[in-house]
Amino acid sequence: MADRKSDSGLPGTLVGRAAELAALTAHAEAARAGRSGLVILSGPAGIGKTSLLRAFLDSDACRTMTVLHGTCGEVVA
Repeated sequence: MADRKSDSGLPGTLVGRAAELAALTAHAEAARAGRSGLVILSGPAGIGKTSLLRAFLDSDACRTMTVLHGTCGEVVA
């Protein structure tokens, strides 16, 4: 994935997320084919969920799509 600026303004690189980006791209292709769905990105704080989502939204897979996304607070069990 190409370098991009993070919210801090510093350059950032998405590393080691090719499999996750491929899975998201497959979901986008399925949606284009009429098979809608829901994808949930979950994991510990700071693991890169937002960076992964932003890289996906900036990719060619989403070029002609409207993608809805939201956030939630930390879930404490």
